Amino acid sequence: MPSSPSFDSELESVWPRLRRFAHALTRDPADADDLAQAAAEKAFKSFDQFHAGTRFDSWIFRICRTVWIDTIRSRRRRGAHEAS
Repeated sequence: MPSSPSFDSELESVWPRLRRFAHALTRDPADADDLAQAAAEKAFKSFDQFHAGTRFDSWIFRICRTVWIDTIRSRRRRGAHEAS
């Protein structure tokens, strides 16, 4: 029976690429760090849903992208609300 991957080891192997990906999305170093951290936190909370044998990097990059989209939507709503 194959051992299940640990979150720490999986995250450690993709962390530099995740930070670069976050920076490519945000185009701001501070926002990129916040985004990568938020994605890692969300992935940690839902790691029980990760299927061993699938690609962790694809899974966490998808989470990162979704968190970024949610952030952009939130900023737009907040901006529209403040303009009213």
